[in-house]
Amino acid sequence: MFIKRTNIMKPVSFKLLSIIEYIVYGITTIKKYNWFLICDDTYDGTYIYYPLYLPCQLFTIIDGKISKYWLIKEGVDEYDHGERIIKFGFQELIEEEYFFGNLVEGYKREIKIFQDYKRLIDAE
Repeated sequence: MFIKRTNIMKPVSFKLLSIIEYIVYGITTIKKYNWFLICDDTYDGTYIYYPLYLPCQLFTIIDGKISKYWLIKEGVDEYDHGERIIKFGFQELIEEEYFFGNLVEGYKREIKIFQDYKRLIDAE
């Protein structure tokens, strides 16, 4: 899936360029809003090695084809009165509860898994 930045939300600042298209590596629902998992303009794969979830309102979908590596998981948001949530993404991202947190914290296993999937999804 490809998206392009189209909206500016203030006062929050995001590291995005309006002329760039971004590849989506996953989607999650938080408080009934969809968030796209992307590598923003700070991602370099070495020092910044993890993607970020950013609100879908910042983007326009320009190619809605989802990755062949994505799975879909439905669940319940324990922190939002049992609201239904849906996650899209590669297997470890949606099935392992702490995968994203471990990735942000710099765990080598999660970094390698994300980089492997990033390479595959980027090549689609």
